[in-house]
Amino acid sequence: MTGDAHHRAELARRHMEEGGFTVSEEALAVGPVVVGYRGTFRFRWLATKLHLFVVVLTVPTIDASTLEQFLVESTAYAREHTRWWNRAVQQAVAAVPVVVCDVATGPAVTVVEQLPRRDSGLMTIPWLVDAATGRTHSSVGKVVFGAVYRPWIDERVGALLAPE
Repeated sequence: MTGDAHHRAELARRHMEEGGFTVSEEALAVGPVVVGYRGTFRFRWLATKLHLFVVVLTVPTIDASTLEQFLVESTAYAREHTRWWNRAVQQAVAAVPVVVCDVATGPAVTVVEQLPRRDSGLMTIPWLVDAATGRTHSSVGKVVFGAVYRPWIDERVGALLAPE
């Protein structure tokens, strides 16, 4: 792995720490990851608390099958680690799996650019950072489920992944 991917991942970690996320290092089957958690309540989200999990995986290259496995594992992690605030209050959970790599294959980019996934009330919104080209990929198209949260999520994640 080149220094570019490692540098971008470390920068994302630093931005999470500075942005009020609780940051930890975890081990998933696909490899070691850095997880940032932030719970935010907003009345404009119909009085809902959003549990946001950003899961960053740094690898030399990513293919579609490894990416699919990472999405499943990140979603499961978010489900298992959601800190339920108050059962009387509406809540939403978003898993944002982020792959930072030196080389992103075309099929992996296609997987990331699909509409976000929904699994039992949990949104999965993948991002991909190709350190070699400097390009960042995320889903494209009209979002229906979670549309009220998506601008806020995109703004936060975009800031975490911004180069210096």
